[in-house]
Amino acid sequence: MKEGGEDLAVSFLTAFLFYRSPFALILILPFSILNHKRIQKDRELLRQERFHRQFRELLNILATSLSGGYSIERAFAQAEGELMELYPEGTVFQEDLKQLNRRVRLNQPVEKAFMEFAASWPYEEVSGFAEIFAFAKRLGGDYGKNIRKTAVAIGENLELEQEIEALTADKKLELRIMCLMPLGILLYISLASPEFLQASYHNPAGVLVMTVCLAVYMTAIFLGRRIIQSAKM
Repeated sequence: MKEGGEDLAVSFLTAFLFYRSPFALILILPFSILNHKRIQKDRELLRQERFHRQFRELLNILATSLSGGYSIERAFAQAEGELMELYPEGTVFQEDLKQLNRRVRLNQPVEKAFMEFAASWPYEEVSGFAEIFAFAKRLGGDYGKNIRKTAVAIGENLELEQEIEALTADKKLELRIMCLMPLGILLYISLASPEFLQASYHNPAGVLVMTVCLAVYMTAIFLGRRIIQSAKM
């Protein structure tokens, strides 16, 4: 919400600085909508990252419990309590894990309960593990070994993503500063020497020039974000 409000304020400031007209808000509205979609996508990526990190913790707890001789049903129940200690604010799948344990207490097979858990999260690691877990349960396989292998695989992917994120973090900050600099310059000139830009507003030639500048500005932002995204792929 904070980031969304901040970007909306920047959009309104951009409209004001480039056009000094309330009608400019209509012009900037499509860009605000596109930006809101980008923010939603970024939030989903952060939520996915949180899920993978916390899911790996879940698998590690399960593997440790199974190695200690617990049944898989008891291991899930213990994992719920330990995750609440690790994440007092709650995990992203806290309610789903509670529901899984409630189903198990009602004598639903744990592999079926976990399949329902996996159905709530459209991530390959979860669905893949659910299938492996159900198959191993039917054949009496080594749960601990399968869980540890999945935890290691998810951990490796997460570490790679974190390394890429660390490499691009500075570039993202630089891009954000560069995006705000033109607005800062326009705001400074508008406050310090308002007459300097007076000819750029409320006349066809000025509106055309400012529109071209705005188009170049938006294109630069778009290209900068695409470059950072391509570096993360």
